[in-house]
Amino acid sequence: YSISSSSTSSSPSSFQETTRKIKKQQPQASFFLSSFLAKVHEIPKRIFMDLFLPVGYPTSVGKSYLTYQFYDSLQGLCSYLRGVVSTSAVLTAAGVGDGDATAIGAAMTWAMRDGLGMIGGLFFSYITSCHFDSYVKEFRLFADVINDVGLTLDMLAPYIAASYGKKCILFVSAMGQLCRVACGMAAGATKGSITQHFAIRGNMADLNAKESTQETLVSLVGMILGIVLAKYLHYLESGGSDDDSSLDGRHAAAVVSWSIFIILTIVHVWANYAGVKLLRLKTLNRERAKVAFDNLFNECKKQCIETFYNSKRNGGDIDESMLEKTRGDNNKVLKTICRPDEVNESLVLSTFDLLFPTNVRLGVRLSESQHGLSNDDLLHYFQDEYGSENYILTLVPSSSIGSGIRRRIWGSSSCFTNVCVTLRLGASDRDELKAFIHAMIARKCLDEIDLTRSIDGRDIDITKGIGQKRLIHITHKCVNNLFGEGLNEQESSNCYRFSLEKLSKLGWDVDHRLYIGFGPWRAQWGDSKVN
Repeated sequence: YSISSSSTSSSPSSFQETTRKIKKQQPQASFFLSSFLAKVHEIPKRIFMDLFLPVGYPTSVGKSYLTYQFYDSLQGLCSYLRGVVSTSAVLTAAGVGDGDATAIGAAMTWAMRDGLGMIGGLFFSYITSCHFDSYVKEFRLFADVINDVGLTLDMLAPYIAASYGKKCILFVSAMGQLCRVACGMAAGATKGSITQHFAIRGNMADLNAKESTQETLVSLVGMILGIVLAKYLHYLESGGSDDDSSLDGRHAAAVVSWSIFIILTIVHVWANYAGVKLLRLKTLNRERAKVAFDNLFNECKKQCIETFYNSKRNGGDIDESMLEKTRGDNNKVLKTICRPDEVNESLVLSTFDLLFPTNVRLGVRLSESQHGLSNDDLLHYFQDEYGSENYILTLVPSSSIGSGIRRRIWGSSSCFTNVCVTLRLGASDRDELKAFIHAMIARKCLDEIDLTRSIDGRDIDITKGIGQKRLIHITHKCVNNLFGEGLNEQESSNCYRFSLEKLSKLGWDVDHRLYIGFGPWRAQWGDSKVN
């Protein structure tokens, strides 16, 4: 065979082209391989996020969602492990392992324990159900603390049975079950509000579903760790062998059980407190309103006290022009109202206000708000001061337990004076907000005037007669200025008025209801008969 010169001359160039094609294909192949491996690595992460995190995370949920869920999962894991330890104690107290005990006796004890716990749960719901919406964070923390109390009672059950007899087991078990019922009720009632807080895109169903999968994962992990813990405790009870448990083995198992229980309880309380403190709820309850409006209250207090003392120097004549001049200052102060993410109220103070009667009583009966007032005073308030208002505010003496405790803590005699507010039938959310602000300003003025009297020796009985009328009128006028009432069109257009719309623009959820603590009582006055 012969090879033409043309074909021979073209062979080196074609070889070079083939070589270049192979070199180009090598980086392309490595690129596709790395992309494939990256996608394979992304699959577990994608499955994890789709299974445990809401769709569109993190933009579909509120701030600190993941951190809150971490603390919530941690406290759930601690509760599951403590449940393993406490259940062992309850079964021991019920007679498991005791030759003299009968199955029917243990079943009767268990059934009666559940029944008494349910009855106690109904009583707990009757007392506290009206406070769940107003104190979401407090009851969420209470739910886990009361669960700790119930588990501790279960741990103490065998020792109580050994000391006082098995007849006391029913009472202890019923109290422990009552604590768990209260925990479930409080946690379930507050869960919806917390879920709604994080569901910024209306995806509450998705968040509830993902929280269920998170709880399932925590339960599985807790089950595995619980089995390991139970086997270890059984190993200690048996003294390191498969024989029956010895006295030393039971003592060692009891020491380890209590040590684990105490450590897990401390971690459980810490995780719950840390998680609750992360919440920046947008609903406006009393304690959050105090923090958000603190600058407003203090500035109005200064204006009212200055006007009050000036009127005393003028022989009782009130110079309302002093409050009128401060309207421009109000515009500046109203702009300092905090946003929801800037408010971190004290859980201790709010819990104290929940447990003990406060000296600012909102939504009380008319008979309580007119206690100690003469008929002339009542006629003045109903016709002159609050004739066009949907609430009435008065200052009445108090000798309640809560006031006595406050006096011992803060040392102020003004704690024995209650600011009472009664709402008119048909009062709106705006009326409730205005009455609350009026009550807080009057409360601060009372505290400041009492403090000034104790320092300067001024003899001012602010809770009676002319002194009360004067302070109420001054604070009422100040609140009217805040809400822009009694202004002409030009003044109204130039004035920064306080309103629910302003709060809504700041991010507060005030479209549905305010939770600042008004009771259920309403009254009628004016043309209608007072009821």
